[in-house]
Amino acid sequence: MPGKPLEDRAQIPGNRGERISRRPAIFVDRRIQPTLRRVGLFLIIEQREEVFATRFYDVGAIVYYLEAVTWEIPDFSVDRYFDRLVEIDSLIQSDGYVDIPFHQFFIKAGRE
Repeated sequence: MPGKPLEDRAQIPGNRGERISRRPAIFVDRRIQPTLRRVGLFLIIEQREEVFATRFYDVGAIVYYLEAVTWEIPDFSVDRYFDRLVEIDSLIQSDGYVDIPFHQFFIKAGRE
């Protein structure tokens, strides 16, 4: 497969490519506690944080993803982002893929 190898990164198959784990992240309570308190949640029961990248092999898959997951780029349209999509397609053509970084949180909180 063309592209640059990723050393020491777990590859997990995904819908749009391979999900590449970057590093385990450590969640810091103080970052979200003010927001939770505002909505009446004072006890964090469970929390997880993950930083990873999803590997895309086709710019069409990126367009499909961004049209399905509208909160990622709320104003996304092919017309509006055409020039950037052409740049991404050039990267895919030269390297065989492009990695898009993601940062996700899971928080289960209660009222105490």
